Amino acid sequence: MVAIHPDNISFAEFQGNAQSYVSQIRDRKQAIVLTIDGEAALVVQEAGAFQEMLSHLQQVEEELQQAKLELLRREIELGLNQIEEGKAIPAEEVFARLHTRSQTRRSHRNFDRLYCQFPTNTKAAQK
Repeated sequence: MVAIHPDNISFAEFQGNAQSYVSQIRDRKQAIVLTIDGEAALVVQEAGAFQEMLSHLQQVEEELQQAKLELLRREIELGLNQIEEGKAIPAEEVFARLHTRSQTRRSHRNFDRLYCQFPTNTKAAQK
């Protein structure tokens, strides 16, 4: 959401003085936020500045993608090194541990359901 500040102008004001505002936008290379009913609604920006912003965004996205790939390569390399050093756990053992953990959680939930329900009606509990 674009914040409203004193530099924002109403759409009606912009329409009435469009030539003047367009000149300001071109000279200053700064965008103008237009409001409708007091809320930020539109941004008017010089085309070159807009293209520059898009190019910068694309560059940042490409750098982020490269950083993600590099992190993934490092994680894979770490895993391969751990396997070579004998620090890995066989898949069967991992699945067995997960199965045991899941069964333990399930039995705890069943126990809670069966034995840990408190009466909501105190008169019924006294009978």
